[in-house]
Amino acid sequence: MEAELLYKKIEGTLTPEEADEVETWLASSPDHLAFFERLKTHYHERNDFVVPPDVISGYRESFDQILAQKFRQRRWWNSSAVLIAASLLILIGVAFAYFANSFNLAEPAQQPIAEVVIPLPEQETDSVPLYTEKKTNRKIRLSIGSKATYGLSEIYENHVEDVEYDVQNGIVSYNEPSKRKPAEQHRLETAPGAELCLKLEDGTVIWLNSGTEIEYPSYFEDAERRVILRGEAYFEVSKDSIRPFIVSTGDMDVKVYGTQFNVNTRRNNMTTTTLVEGSVAIIPAVSGAETLLTPGETGKFDTATGKLDIREEDIDLYIGWRQGAYHFSDNSLESLFDEISLWYGIDVTFADNRVKNESFSGIISRDMPLMDLLNILTMTNYVKFDLKGNKLTVKENK
Repeated sequence: MEAELLYKKIEGTLTPEEADEVETWLASSPDHLAFFERLKTHYHERNDFVVPPDVISGYRESFDQILAQKFRQRRWWNSSAVLIAASLLILIGVAFAYFANSFNLAEPAQQPIAEVVIPLPEQETDSVPLYTEKKTNRKIRLSIGSKATYGLSEIYENHVEDVEYDVQNGIVSYNEPSKRKPAEQHRLETAPGAELCLKLEDGTVIWLNSGTEIEYPSYFEDAERRVILRGEAYFEVSKDSIRPFIVSTGDMDVKVYGTQFNVNTRRNNMTTTTLVEGSVAIIPAVSGAETLLTPGETGKFDTATGKLDIREEDIDLYIGWRQGAYHFSDNSLESLFDEISLWYGIDVTFADNRVKNESFSGIISRDMPLMDLLNILTMTNYVKFDLKGNKLTVKENK
């Protein structure tokens, strides 16, 4: 039983088919029912994130000075635009305060800013222990050619030859083939809200972000090590001076011999490659020309125009998710909610198009519950939300 279905039962968002599956599972064992009752208790005991008034007032005092200075320098500025900017700056501070508190980056406060979700006791159901955080409960599927599709439970129970699942560390790993046979093409998918670490047979480690799909052979038998990526992944490629490692996105290849880098294909008509260490070559399919990146550089390839733009930027903007947080710098709210929709597994629509282009800078912890994040965004007094099931509507707060 997937824990996400139990959360959906508590929230009343199960489909009829899912409801039948959950009821069957609950009725099959008193232990299942007891676990579900404990899950409900912890779920309802958690208070939604509320920022204390003194925290808000502290940030407001700082940004009141910024407002006064802006009005002195440019009195012709539209006042509403300045207020919106100040509101978003307050949001940055509060969001960072939550992040720092969650990851112990700040001095411990007398009163915690956020209530931490109480972890549930580790329980075993079926073969794989249920996780206690919703982000790891979402479906992860492994497909082998056209033969079959497996979940983590089947991998854990050794249903897939030469593939293992380490529950404690969340790693799917490939072993050296027990017997030589032609390599099979495998495809691993992470649904919205899920993430997974994949270790290939050659020792390469790949972290898959939510809503990502990667194809690769069960072992590398060719002169090159090629994988196909749709979505976002962070790579630590094992060194092999003879066989280059190639990440193909369809419109371009990223060619390496052993290094750390991030590739993101989520943005419309844009594939972004960020190099952490080593060196990689970006090879657009249309030209076949190789362009080298150096550590700290990000290459943005526009698949519509064929233009490649390389620049040095804060790499945390592109790889921060690997450390548990999203980093934003003058991003539109539309791009912010692109990430939110994938991570929380929700459908986001904007009722007012002009809200989409408002800029946002800050850090958002990936551990922050959705309602806590929406509460913080509401504090700007510029946007409000309508959340029904997994559908979120973003509106201007007129």
